[in-house]
Amino acid sequence: MVRRYIACILILFASACLALTGVFERWNFTFYDAALKFKNSFLENVSSQKDKQLVQVDISESAINSLPQGINAWENLAQTLSLLNEQDLPILFPSFFAENAPASSMRKILGQMQMNSFVVLPAVPVPNKILPYLSEEISLSQKKTIEKHLLYPRVLNGQKIAKAERLLLPSDEFARFASAIAFVCSPQDADCDGVLRRMNVFYAYSDGYIPSFAFAVAAKILGIKMETVVLDCGSNLTFTCADGRDYSIPVDSEGRILIPYTGTEVFPSLNFEFFSQSYSDADVSYQISSILKGKSVVLTDSTFEKSRGSQNFFSSPLGTTIPENKAELSLINAFLDNSFFSIYPLLAKYAILFFTVGLVFFAFLFGKRLTFFLTCFILGILIVATELFLFVYMNIAPWIVGPLSVVFAGLIFGIFSIKTRR
Repeated sequence: MVRRYIACILILFASACLALTGVFERWNFTFYDAALKFKNSFLENVSSQKDKQLVQVDISESAINSLPQGINAWENLAQTLSLLNEQDLPILFPSFFAENAPASSMRKILGQMQMNSFVVLPAVPVPNKILPYLSEEISLSQKKTIEKHLLYPRVLNGQKIAKAERLLLPSDEFARFASAIAFVCSPQDADCDGVLRRMNVFYAYSDGYIPSFAFAVAAKILGIKMETVVLDCGSNLTFTCADGRDYSIPVDSEGRILIPYTGTEVFPSLNFEFFSQSYSDADVSYQISSILKGKSVVLTDSTFEKSRGSQNFFSSPLGTTIPENKAELSLINAFLDNSFFSIYPLLAKYAILFFTVGLVFFAFLFGKRLTFFLTCFILGILIVATELFLFVYMNIAPWIVGPLSVVFAGLIFGIFSIKTRR
């Protein structure tokens, strides 16, 4: 009898330890995705776009096709930048789209970029497996550009932070006008099942770090004091803003943030083709100025022209295929609203596992066969219901794989134990 009890404890603890290794992580992914869909459908999105600090202007194929005859997309982009500069608005510019412009339009775009006070340009981390196939080495000017824009936050437990051995940058013509260089998400940021759920805050590069586009945008709008930035992997990203607000954002052991996707658009938007009317129609120009007053503008590229491989498409936890800018915008929104999902720290996972092991063992020890199986069944339902409640109402990301694996192991052992006794 004692041997059975010892075997039961060993099996329960073994399943708990196995759960902590991430072997069953796909189970948790499946539940997380289902819980996120439920959260989005169950709770109405009550956030108001009118109070947002950011406005999106998307360069899409439909917008390009809607431009008046005689105006190409690059000419319209130059006009758009000019109007934004007249109002002294920061331009957040995560697009390689402009690099395909003809020479005449290129000069106008670069001239407008030069006049702006804050332009964020994208860098794309190159996966290590592709590095041997790159035909060109990074140039000296590109190295200097990267070094100029590196950040040096205080990083704790950063051994697992993603490292960028090489970055694809905008051309030197564009990069010299950048106020910040930041990376955009790439396929290597997706989880093992191809779904993009988490995003790095920083990529390690040389002796510093390249920030994510979302962090670079937040740093500008919130006035993040860079000397206060601390990334404690497995715990939190903390910093202080210009207005004195302190942020504490949960991150995993690799320094990644869960992206709080929503089923609705997170920012008000202006049609790209709308700007083409602003110079010939004073009313349109006034409308645009009213919408943009006191805000920043992010220009996104949703065209299907995969220029220099910068435009990536991902599967989201909501079951949709999204362009990378959708993920970036969701994360920017979380920074501005401080609406991140909490993540169970390792000590909390240990506590949950020990508690579950204890319940299952005592049910096995003192309960009859039917009582034991009913206890495990009810416990499993309670775990799922509790995790779903905490996620929907308290924004605590679910972690069911640990306790459920213990319950499942207990059930298997109970069935095996009954058969052997017979």
